[in-house]
Amino acid sequence: MNLRKLLSRTFAVSASAAVMLGVTGCAKTGGGTARDITVVCLSDSSDFWENMKKGAADGGEEMLCNITFAVPDDPSPEAQAALIQEAVDKKAGAIIVAPSDRDQLTDQLRAANDAGIPVVAVGSEVSYSGERTAVVGPQNGSAGAIAGRRAEEIVPEGGRFAVIGSTESDTDCQERAAGFIRYLESSSKAPFTFSASKYCDGDADKAKELALELMEQDPDLTLILGASDNAAGGICRAVKEKGLTSKISVIGFGASDEEIGFVREGLLAGIMVQNPYNIGYLGVRNCMKLLSGQTVPQFIDTGFNFVDKSNINEDYIKLLLDPAGEGGAEK
Repeated sequence: MNLRKLLSRTFAVSASAAVMLGVTGCAKTGGGTARDITVVCLSDSSDFWENMKKGAADGGEEMLCNITFAVPDDPSPEAQAALIQEAVDKKAGAIIVAPSDRDQLTDQLRAANDAGIPVVAVGSEVSYSGERTAVVGPQNGSAGAIAGRRAEEIVPEGGRFAVIGSTESDTDCQERAAGFIRYLESSSKAPFTFSASKYCDGDADKAKELALELMEQDPDLTLILGASDNAAGGICRAVKEKGLTSKISVIGFGASDEEIGFVREGLLAGIMVQNPYNIGYLGVRNCMKLLSGQTVPQFIDTGFNFVDKSNINEDYIKLLLDPAGEGGAEK
């Protein structure tokens, strides 16, 4: 095992103190083989998802599991629901799902639970909470509040702020934005006033146009949050185009190559970064714990890290940004 992989796995295990080391064997469940784990992805169109798949694949290799990745044709709840049901019908040993929607997969998750198939949701929460289910991922609302606390330091004079997210149905972005807004509106250090929320449909070019509109409509803006990587990248392009880098600060979520470049340039004040490799790896680990009859926490927080120009070259941040050693992007 090379040093990068060892460090990644060490980082993954240490990310959650609630996760015990070791798996004590596998049982049969639902008529299938417990070592057959189906991972229902949300997408494979970015390095975030590739790194999550890498973590799951490495976990499967280490724990002698057969990992099958199922990627929907489109990132809709209906497409994911069909893949989960297919895994149930094939009697998978366990299912890992990166949910596209908190609520719309409930019937299929219940069907898996009724069949004795453990389910671990990764990256985002689901509303269904069965006997053998768990969630591995970050707490987005808390991460939004952390971003708000950083904003107090970055914009100590306060001012008007706006948020651009992905879509109205993206619960991750919604929770990040809500945590950010709540924190700043209740700030005791500076007077912050919320201006508006916009949605870019995951399109950086649209995020740029929305940011330009916001700057025109509200010339007193001092801060914009990009609640996803495409949103943050588009905002930075708009701020740069308007020559307002000294007036408007930008905080983002994600770690796309574009965002990392903007952080190094000083245009992006900082990014909230999660670890998709950890999420995939810990998803498999906790599936195996459930399969062996162990109890796992209902929610395993994999956390976020705030990355800015001051720490972006530190070794642990380099590993976080690029767990596979190939350059990476975040959600």
